[in-house]
Amino acid sequence: MKILLKIIIILLSSCLFFACKQSFFLKKDVSSVNVNEIEVKKNKFPIEGFILIKEGDTVYNIANSYGIIPSKIINLNNLKEPYKLKAGKKLFLPYPIVHEVIEGNTIFTLSLQYAVSQSDIVELNKLKKPFILIKGDKIKIPLEKDYTVLGLLKKQKIQNDTYKKRTKIINDNPNFIWPAKGKLVKSFGPFSDGKQHYDGIDIELEDNRIYAAADGKVAFVGSKIKTFGNMILIKHDTKWISAYSKVGENRVNEGDIVKKGQLIALAKKDKVFHFQIRKSRNPIDPTLLLN
Repeated sequence: MKILLKIIIILLSSCLFFACKQSFFLKKDVSSVNVNEIEVKKNKFPIEGFILIKEGDTVYNIANSYGIIPSKIINLNNLKEPYKLKAGKKLFLPYPIVHEVIEGNTIFTLSLQYAVSQSDIVELNKLKKPFILIKGDKIKIPLEKDYTVLGLLKKQKIQNDTYKKRTKIINDNPNFIWPAKGKLVKSFGPFSDGKQHYDGIDIELEDNRIYAAADGKVAFVGSKIKTFGNMILIKHDTKWISAYSKVGENRVNEGDIVKKGQLIALAKKDKVFHFQIRKSRNPIDPTLLLN
């Protein structure tokens, strides 16, 4: 009996040793796993606003599948503990992104703020012409991003004749001034491969102050577009927009009316920021327009 007990103890010890060893190597291997390979794919939000419950569904796995907070599903459907779901029944899902309209909001400014298509906003919310938004309205924001609405992420092949047209001096500009005191460290124009184009200029500041290049209205403030970091967009009229990206501290908010030469931001520690001028979404060489 004692011998049998010893054998059992030895076997248990061996199992624990190998289990610990296996656990150690598993932990080691996990560090080399690509996070994107194990990332859970979120389901596309249903247009109808609800799903049909399947056998085995729970509030929590549904919430995880659609990237929604469980309590919002519970409240919307008036569920009671223990929140059991019946297969075949409808379960309504709260829309993930809803914007409460403030004064000055338009379909255009919302499309810039959230980088989504204006037509998608209209279609999703079933808006009717003239698409006027009233303060306090709840507007659903499309989940599909469309960064081309900012005219900032579209990479184009630049042909010589097109390049000349775009860099031609424009006479009807809003009389832009330099947005900062400093030196030009990166110029507007095609890259060396000729296939892509640098759509603005980089300025290294003498101090840390960045100014509005012309009168206008702040259409966007934020850092939702990683490529551009913290960014401010100023709309000058129906055609002209100036963009100030990779800035530090903002000194204006969306909807603000700004004057030419007004302080709008402070620079980051490296004192270099990116500046663009666009006419009807097309980039124009700022150095041809700045006074």
